[in-house]
Amino acid sequence: MEYVLNDYENDIGFEKANSISNLIIKYKLIDETYVKDNVGYIAFLKKTYGDPIPTSLHEGTPLSTESDALDSENRIIKYCESQNVINATKLLSNAEEEIKKNKNALEKIIRFAFSIDELERFITFYMETKPQDIRASNAGLEFFQATLAYFERQKRLANVVMGMRQWRPNDQELYSYSMEVGLAAKVIPPEIPNFDLESIIRQETGILNLVEWRSKLGKIENQVCLIKLKKDENSESIPNGTGFLIGDNLVLTNWHVVNHFIDIDGKPKAIKSDSISAHFGFFAELDTNQEQDGITYLLDQSSWLVAHSPKEELDYALLRLEKKAAEAAVGGLENRPQDSNMAKRGHIAMLDEILVREQMPLFIIQHPGGKPMGIAVDRVSKIENERNRIQYVTNTDRGSSGSPCFDANWNLVALHHAGGLQRLTGEVNQGIPVDKIFASLRSQNIDLS
Repeated sequence: MEYVLNDYENDIGFEKANSISNLIIKYKLIDETYVKDNVGYIAFLKKTYGDPIPTSLHEGTPLSTESDALDSENRIIKYCESQNVINATKLLSNAEEEIKKNKNALEKIIRFAFSIDELERFITFYMETKPQDIRASNAGLEFFQATLAYFERQKRLANVVMGMRQWRPNDQELYSYSMEVGLAAKVIPPEIPNFDLESIIRQETGILNLVEWRSKLGKIENQVCLIKLKKDENSESIPNGTGFLIGDNLVLTNWHVVNHFIDIDGKPKAIKSDSISAHFGFFAELDTNQEQDGITYLLDQSSWLVAHSPKEELDYALLRLEKKAAEAAVGGLENRPQDSNMAKRGHIAMLDEILVREQMPLFIIQHPGGKPMGIAVDRVSKIENERNRIQYVTNTDRGSSGSPCFDANWNLVALHHAGGLQRLTGEVNQGIPVDKIFASLRSQNIDLS
């Protein structure tokens, strides 16, 4: 979830800026394809930007030669620069060079964070490389040194650092190193004049501890999942919403995300093992934009629906997984060995009392359009206590239903459930206050442990 956007992202919109940066990343993967197949390239652009494609990206020139391909690349990069988006490929290239300069420091961090067995698992499962290949190609080098030498030759040191941060999300040494090489946000303090000009302008925004804030986000991103439905035996499993863990094996989402499997009288229908599935760790790689499938959890068929409230009320459904996802280690793959030092996935705490104010920042972690996990931030616009609704202008998309909404300190405050509502003040999205949902669950004696 490292977005390569600059300070101007608010001027063009978060989703647009991230989409453009992803285009640069993915563009590098299809150079041979689109040179040979102009139709495929056009389809890619349409999928990314919609139809019609912005003329500044493509003017209809057939991409039949390398010069045509380079010209198209220049048009894309020029367009991205005009939208104030940093070239992600350049960012990663710079990071790779910085890691080479500071490789000894990285080696010390890895030695402290990983045993040899743990490092071998990381290389096998995350980097998709055989440890024996590393040893064979670096004879005479100790394994930690051999690993860095191997991936340096492949120009994948940045991948190693980003992957290790996912496996060790709470490791502050890895986080600090990532900042130094340009793979995490780095705060540079401004020059302070001799006289006092500073002031807290908006109390609801405040000033946050960056390391603590990022550490909390690192945990939460592993607790949010993509919800897929397979409505009958002849259909495929398709994305239908977002959910998140609030107990060891309990996932909260919207009622309308899973109501296909709920009778009109509110009773759950019998489901097959793959009727509803929760997919954790569905991310996109920063440098390649390739999707990481993550880990899939199925529901407990015998008691999959723990509690629910229809859309016109609190619009929630509490689902029971067949396994305790919160107890599983983050970073490994399902049914594969996982080392004891891996951080557990954990779950998001439900609060019986929340503090929400108009104009306060609101963050939503989501799977928009069934795509890899994304994050959007804007502000609360209105609170409707009598209707148990919170309205905001934070961006969402189809597939974001059931997403968790947070304040700036990563306290869960709402369950996103509706978008594109027209109000006198303009278009808004809407969520359900989680304290109301918590009260509903408590009234039913639901145990969230």
